[in-house]
Amino acid sequence: MTLVDLVAQDADDLSLNAEFHMPYGVKQVAGVKNGVSIQGKTVTLNYLEMIKSGCKEWAFESVKSVNQNVFMDVKPDAWYAKAVNYVADGGMVNGFGDGKFYPDGQLTLAQLCKIIYVGLGGDVHNDPQYWAKKYVENAVHIGYILDEKPIVKGNWDVPATREQAVYAITLAARRQMSFKKINSEEVKDFNSIDERMRDVILWAYGIEAINGRPDGTFGPKETITRAELCQLLYNIHWTVPKSDIRKNS
Repeated sequence: MTLVDLVAQDADDLSLNAEFHMPYGVKQVAGVKNGVSIQGKTVTLNYLEMIKSGCKEWAFESVKSVNQNVFMDVKPDAWYAKAVNYVADGGMVNGFGDGKFYPDGQLTLAQLCKIIYVGLGGDVHNDPQYWAKKYVENAVHIGYILDEKPIVKGNWDVPATREQAVYAITLAARRQMSFKKINSEEVKDFNSIDERMRDVILWAYGIEAINGRPDGTFGPKETITRAELCQLLYNIHWTVPKSDIRKNS
């Protein structure tokens, strides 16, 4: 008998619970809270309530202390400091050899592809011919990046746009979080977004991966900074790599 069959019986005294004791504190980052109880390091799941909710995916992350002084150019009071520290401490991004992160620097397409590859659990080995070749091939092959120019330095070591970054990260993260329906009319420059990316970017708004700008615009063709990319990752709780890289075939 499946869980769905059990739920269908709707028996008052029917219960199916599981309790997990974790090494760190835990926080829920995706899925509804029905049937989920978290007390410090203990997670209790009521499977029947979870199934009844209609949700199909839940995700949890460990809560641990994070190094707050990773980079000399990330001031503790900067709006992006928490996001940069969490994402860097989790292993999603790196700084440079001089101990700096350059948060206001433009993120390149190649760097975006590498972050996605790292985030999906890939082994990092730069290609001797063009350092980002493997990362770009993977992102283009899966469909995270829609630009299919020849994979050489001149085409990919260029600034990524906001629409490219939000589209790629939202797809790659595969987060099914609490969703708020966003109408295209709420994004003033919606028609400027690449038609192929519009639905995913609206989804990004809906899961609060992005909030847009005070004037109601998104700025799809503008470049994205390294700090803004970290904030995007932090907003969707993607601060540590996964282990399911889909390798290029």
